[in-house]
Amino acid sequence: MTIKKILHLKEEIITELNKVLSLDKGSADYADDSLISRFTVALGEGFEVDIKVVNGDESAGPYVDAVLFQHGQEIYCLEPSFETIEGEFNFEIGEQDFSIEVIKEL
Repeated sequence: MTIKKILHLKEEIITELNKVLSLDKGSADYADDSLISRFTVALGEGFEVDIKVVNGDESAGPYVDAVLFQHGQEIYCLEPSFETIEGEFNFEIGEQDFSIEVIKEL
């Protein structure tokens, strides 16, 4: 069974976050490894996903950190994405699949 949700973000938010994600090293506007932005999507039955943009440091640029929680406990974390906030983030836990798609708000 797959639970799919769509996270609509304003175009200017996506543009700004993608600009930060394009950097080769952490942004001077934020402390190393600090949270830049977070979006939480409730999936029901105690499941939720955090989509976070985190600043990098001198050795790596900012990245998207997608984490699945159940009743507030982290249960799965995807590999960091360094390219864009837009797109699909898919989690597979046993027989249960979760999909969050980040798109521009119309």
